[in-house]
Amino acid sequence: VYATEEVAMAKLAVGQMTNKVVDAAVQTMGGAGLIEGEFVSREWLGMRIGRIGGGSDEVQRQILARSMGIA
Repeated sequence: VYATEEVAMAKLAVGQMTNKVVDAAVQTMGGAGLIEGEFVSREWLGMRIGRIGGGSDEVQRQILARSMGIA
């Protein structure tokens, strides 16, 4: 038995939260947060790659909608 809905919910929640955290870090660091090779910049890139490679928010929502029978 696969926990498809739970996995989709977790991936969606984690992706959205990491986006908020890293966005706040970039805002806090200002221009330094965008310099290639800096910690915050690397984290932002990793967050974006993870959200796209792991299935976008839209894909996770589609999985959840199908599981609830509304799509």
